[in-house]
Amino acid sequence: MYTYGGLQNDGCSQIRPTTDKGYILIGYTTSYGTQSNSLYAVKIDSLCRPQWSRAFGTRQIQVGYSVTPTFDKGYAFAGFTDNNPYGYDGYLVKTDSNGIEQWEKTYGGNDWDFIYSIKQTSDSGFVMCGQTYSYGSGNGNVYVIRTDKNGDTLWTKAIGGWGCDVGNDILIRNDSLYVIVGSTTSFGNADTNVYFLELNSSGKVVTSKTYGSKYTSIAKVITPTNDGGYMITGSIDSIFKDVAGELLLKTDSTGNCQWMTQATNGKWNDRGQDIIEASDTTYLSIGSSDGGGYGSSSVHIMHHNATGFYLAGPSIGGNNAQFGSSVTIGANGNVLFAGATSSYGQGGFDMYVIRIKNDSMAQNYAQVISSYAAVPVFVSVPPQPINVTGIKVFPNPAKLFTTFIVQGIGEENYRLNIVNELGQAVLPKTAFSHTYHGQSVLHINTSNFPTGVYFYNIYNEQNRVGSGKLIVE
Repeated sequence: MYTYGGLQNDGCSQIRPTTDKGYILIGYTTSYGTQSNSLYAVKIDSLCRPQWSRAFGTRQIQVGYSVTPTFDKGYAFAGFTDNNPYGYDGYLVKTDSNGIEQWEKTYGGNDWDFIYSIKQTSDSGFVMCGQTYSYGSGNGNVYVIRTDKNGDTLWTKAIGGWGCDVGNDILIRNDSLYVIVGSTTSFGNADTNVYFLELNSSGKVVTSKTYGSKYTSIAKVITPTNDGGYMITGSIDSIFKDVAGELLLKTDSTGNCQWMTQATNGKWNDRGQDIIEASDTTYLSIGSSDGGGYGSSSVHIMHHNATGFYLAGPSIGGNNAQFGSSVTIGANGNVLFAGATSSYGQGGFDMYVIRIKNDSMAQNYAQVISSYAAVPVFVSVPPQPINVTGIKVFPNPAKLFTTFIVQGIGEENYRLNIVNELGQAVLPKTAFSHTYHGQSVLHINTSNFPTGVYFYNIYNEQNRVGSGKLIVE
């Protein structure tokens, strides 16, 4: 096991192999950079020894969610920044092979906009997906951006309906087909459904599908499989209502569902964050679990057979919290699982990497390399921490319902309470649901609230992070 970071909070959102047989990690840091929260990139070699690290950003909040190595042996890092006076914008940083910034771009309008996934196209441009509140007709739409090699926009699309829709991951198939997965409350039979989209190279939707059961199903990642289809992971609570499990969803080449299952023991909340097909056509996945005996949460590694049946895999961590976010297989056959830990490292949360010798995890998952903390190769004065929480309430004024969204950094737990003008509680502290990328959502039925003015407070586990006024008509 390996950690990378400083005295404050650092985390990894994604790890990917590089052409020199090493790896690139992308995430966030409050330990380095010039502002409160910077996009953080760390380059390591095949044995996980750090080669360089960089912090990017100019304002209070920058977070990196996705990285793609580029044809010129550099990197493109995507995420969001708060340089927009109206809220968040999508953020793209292009660097050379040593992590030296070549240019940066922002994308968005007069509201919140995020980029969650990026891939490079054959013409050296980029295609990205995420979520937009600036464009489209609903309360959050899937956001798709196609750029040239300099990051200049060729076209953008906002896709979805009246509800809240998000694109969490994108991949390129046959050079001209863009496949996106995420979630939707606009379409499908459940409260929240897996959203599957195929777009042609001009951004036209050619396929749109939903998958779900009774309650909530969210897709986080899609990966191509050796049989020409796709494997999707995320979270689902459609089988055990009060317990979220890891979603496993296998489709054919056109997105038709072949099977879908929920991986959970029925007692702990688990969310799938990433999945990859091993050389023997089984699957290796990573997520976070609030059980397993390691602190308040642990990294949950799972090995599944070709039909999604659970074979083996540990929960890994220390006495404090850990979160799993990404998995990849290197050129030497090693499997690397990445996330964040507050149990080991320099302080606060650190980037966390677990290296396993090969992808036959059912036999070898216990062969974990010794832990050490790697100090980044640059030195920076840690900034003073500030509130890095954004809050959105819509519609407000409300009639039948309203939605609260909290955008934070990392995996915090939030609760809401609402009081009337007399200070009487009309909604006790109610937990938000995690929807990935630091975002948490709570839908409130206001049809039973008398018409009037209400006041809300939102708390994390330690403090109040926001408050405001809610009007019910």
